Amino acid sequence: MARAARPLLAEHVPSGPEMPPPGRFTQCWEATLPKGQRLKSSIETVRKEGKRRRCREGGREGEKKKKERKKERKKKKERKKERKKERKKERKKERERKKRKKEKREEERRKRREEEREEKRREKREKRREEKEKRREEKRREEKREKRREEKRREEKRREKRRIYV
Repeated sequence: MARAARPLLAEHVPSGPEMPPPGRFTQCWEATLPKGQRLKSSIETVRKEGKRRRCREGGREGEKKKKERKKERKKKKERKKERKKERKKERKKERERKKRKKEKREEERRKRREEEREEKRREKREKRREEKEKRREEKRREEKREKRREEKRREEKRREKRRIYV
């Protein structure tokens, strides 16, 4: 405070409730001078009552910087939000991709199983058919044999009859 108050006239040095709370702009305070009166300081002039005295680190330049910083913070926040949204979208896409991949795998597996089942059924049918065919063939052979035997017996009987008569 001593640095800011040094060039001022004693009667203009603020004291008490007019002093700002200590913070970033400790050299600034609300001026209580009447309109048009000059503050004798190396910093700035206050022409209006109630106008904020500007100091080296504050004032209009400081306000500008403050606004710029605020804008920057806002932009940063927006960028952060955007990145967050992008990441969320990306994660969602990734989940969808994985889901589709999984479904595809499941579908492939299902198809494979179905084909295997079908193949087994086909083989079983084929086997049964072959067995049936074998049995039929066997039956036919057996019938043929039986027929031959029968034929032989008849032939034998005929011969016997002939022998007797002759």
